[in-house]
Amino acid sequence: VSWKVAEGGRVEVENEEYLIAEGGVTIHYQDIKLQVQKLTLNLRTRDVSAEGNVIIDQGPTRIAANRAVYNLGTKTGTFFNATGTMDPQLYFSGDTIEKVDEDTYRLTNGVLTSCDLDRPAWSFHMGSAELNVDDYAYMRNLSLRVQGVPVLWTPRLVWPTKQERSRGFLIPRVRFSGDVAK
Repeated sequence: VSWKVAEGGRVEVENEEYLIAEGGVTIHYQDIKLQVQKLTLNLRTRDVSAEGNVIIDQGPTRIAANRAVYNLGTKTGTFFNATGTMDPQLYFSGDTIEKVDEDTYRLTNGVLTSCDLDRPAWSFHMGSAELNVDDYAYMRNLSLRVQGVPVLWTPRLVWPTKQERSRGFLIPRVRFSGDVAK
């Protein structure tokens, strides 16, 4: 783990186990870049408690939050009042965004769109969702909004998050469960 604190910032190491820093802190660890105003880092377990303009960049994904609890080793954690971006031009936000594993995020009270989050032309507002990088987003209790106006509500929806578009003509399938009389 390497760190840098902006000029005028403060760094303190306690018992060679905890790094406490504030005032524009940048942490680099493997493919992760973490920028924050104030943090506590357990150097042994790699647990980070961060607050104030938290930004984590990892590959093509960026999460920005007011506060975060994150483990650099497992690359998992929870972000509070957060927004995120992932390729291809997918923007999301939520009261909480939990990074469950390398490619999975869980949103609570979130928004998903391919437009700018500030004033999207369209967006999904959902109670909860699971976003899988380069796969699908599984959303629950959502409304489709156009120019901020709700136009459709559905209990569940699956939305692609793939970088490459699928080719071909998709034919809908109707399936029945149970026995059918012959």
